[in-house]
Amino acid sequence: SKWTLTELYEALDDNVLEKVIFSPSGRTLRIINDDGFTKTVNIFPTDIEILEKKLLAKNVLFAIEDEQQNSVVGQLFCKPTVILSNA
Repeated sequence: SKWTLTELYEALDDNVLEKVIFSPSGRTLRIINDDGFTKTVNIFPTDIEILEKKLLAKNVLFAIEDEQQNSVVGQLFCKPTVILSNA
């Protein structure tokens, strides 16, 4: 089923997202919530950077789907890490 962008942001605020998979074009997201249900959301290219920051802030795993193999790139998801620096 489909969600609106507003529903996606509400789910992020409610901490119910487990994984987000970006299509190769970056225009469609496949979202897996904490109950295992999958939703899709169409987004504008201008939403990508904002959404990425929100996903990182909420510790939600995300990846980009491999266009050629129709699978998640390397089966790896981005997970925020803390990097300490003396700079």
